[in-house]
Amino acid sequence: MQIYGLGCAALLAAAAFPKARIVATSGLFVPNKAVFRFKSTAFTELTGIPLTAIKVSKGIWDGAQFIAPNIRAANAYSLKVSGGLSDRSIWDATGAGELRYLPPNDLGQRLLALAKGRIDVVPKYDAKPEKTVISTLPLWWWYPAFKRSAARPVYVHEYTLTVPSSVHETVYYPYHNFIYRATIDGTVLKVESTAPLADLEAAVEPFGLSPYDVQVQDVPYTRISLGKLGGIDEDARRAAIRALTLERGVYSLGRWSTYRQIGIDAICNDIAAIKSMLAQDAYGRALLG
Repeated sequence: MQIYGLGCAALLAAAAFPKARIVATSGLFVPNKAVFRFKSTAFTELTGIPLTAIKVSKGIWDGAQFIAPNIRAANAYSLKVSGGLSDRSIWDATGAGELRYLPPNDLGQRLLALAKGRIDVVPKYDAKPEKTVISTLPLWWWYPAFKRSAARPVYVHEYTLTVPSSVHETVYYPYHNFIYRATIDGTVLKVESTAPLADLEAAVEPFGLSPYDVQVQDVPYTRISLGKLGGIDEDARRAAIRALTLERGVYSLGRWSTYRQIGIDAICNDIAAIKSMLAQDAYGRALLG
């Protein structure tokens, strides 16, 4: 078995399939700079890497005050991050503390350790693989008709608070021109936007902070080219993923490979589903390793 790609989804698959080899066009793993919070302990159950339980408070800032989740705000937020209307996490911003789990700061190194000695760097991927493949490549790599243009870049700005902090908070900004979400985890503040941030005060005001309470990093922001999902035809998406599996023996895994707005918890569940599909015959059981 081979695993295409070298991101978090690929490394999780490598943890689940210890005999599989990762195939990538670069041996460099670039940690995701976006906010990582998990909803369950499925990640730990799969990898053995411990998580820290936290309580997260969330709110929606309209530019002057906090408001309750509503259709207008949710649609404004969705249009800003994806260009269309879809259910987003802003509906969870009820103010009450939610149970979440934080990964360790060295998550990337720990995931890489699980795949040590099993990473093969190749000049290009094989579009007609002879072996069973778990693909974490974007769906448009297999089917160019889906087009990369559906992907919307995200800019992540990371700051260190200069005041003591042990809170975990998230604020949504449905009506700001560029900022759509900001998160505090301990002394780390991350601001996510659709363009480079020019208004730090607007980002920190809902937290009761001023720009003097944060320290700007040497690198002002990280641009994630594969940021938010845009619109896609659902029937075409399902048909493409099904054809990949039935016709080429390729199992899609991850946000961009399945083109679903999912996190690590769902990816862990999808790995279990792939295991189940492979185990349906004797050959599949031999692959599980």
